[in-house]
Amino acid sequence: MTPTVNPNDPEILELASVFLQAYELGIKQKRRSLRMLESDEGRLVLAESEPAAAHRYEKMTKEELEAETRRAGIAVGVAAAIQHALRRHRPR
Repeated sequence: MTPTVNPNDPEILELASVFLQAYELGIKQKRRSLRMLESDEGRLVLAESEPAAAHRYEKMTKEELEAETRRAGIAVGVAAAIQHALRRHRPR
């Protein structure tokens, strides 16, 4: 059985809003990190702070980096929406 989702349900709209806000923030943060790869100094800072990520990013194409950015944004958005829903429905 497929669940029916009412796109006008206030709770759905609230969770969607939380997701989208966190998604956009996640994308901005990831892009900020990836911009570090554009300069020698930035690559050095990233290599020192996150060596595994720096190594992985250096091997990626621009398209792969953009896909990685979208995945990170989705992950942050989903986690934020779940956290929001759990907090909202936590028994008092």
